[in-house]
Amino acid sequence: MNLTRQMSAPKTLTELIPSVDAINPGGSFSIALHMKMPRGWHSYYLNPGESGQATSIKWGLPAGFTAGPIQWPVPKRVVINDVAGYVYEDEAWLITEIHAPKTLKVGQHVKISADVSWLLCREACFPQNSKLAIELGTKAFPQLHNPGFLKAWKSVVPPLTNTQSKAILRAGKVILSISASGAPKNGIEFFPSDPTFFGADLSEAKASASSVELIVPISKYAPRAPKEISGILVVPNGSAKGAHWVSAQVTNL
Repeated sequence: MNLTRQMSAPKTLTELIPSVDAINPGGSFSIALHMKMPRGWHSYYLNPGESGQATSIKWGLPAGFTAGPIQWPVPKRVVINDVAGYVYEDEAWLITEIHAPKTLKVGQHVKISADVSWLLCREACFPQNSKLAIELGTKAFPQLHNPGFLKAWKSVVPPLTNTQSKAILRAGKVILSISASGAPKNGIEFFPSDPTFFGADLSEAKASASSVELIVPISKYAPRAPKEISGILVVPNGSAKGAHWVSAQVTNL
């Protein structure tokens, strides 16, 4: 990664979009950070690969409010100057769930701010940031969903349910097996989430009649063997069709 401040780069457009028109006391809602990257440029996934840096959001919340982790959409694997990374091109919707306290009063207006930092990269990388804020009122049920949030919902990667996953350590790789029927022989992708143990090396995928097996290389920079593996699994067809978040404890045989 060539990180530089001497050159200039076009600015990424950012905005906050709430999932609802108002907040319910004691309820949960979501806020999407919408990032619109300039043509030919990219930002990074939770695991950027061997270079890069994941986008971060520092929330400014009123007393009693809490924010969950970023829900990351499916990234794209790219190789630039022989360095592989997981990136977002064109646009990305990074969703965070916010929980409001029960003590919130109906009719009160709430300001929520976000200090966002990211790397915008092409051949070189440029640190960028924005300070954003939205204001929402409060009301009792029912709450109306914001139609402007629809595209953000479509990018959500749900957890893979009603299935079994297991992972074993073997010769510097993690073998992740997931029960799933009808998966194709080709087109399966996996994007590991933890950059401490996994880079952006290609994972080998094998599909049988009843399962998907992923052979995920451990990064050469990993300080030790991982105890857990998680990330986004993308399967074109079969019972696990679509993108899903998967995780499993790693067993050292």
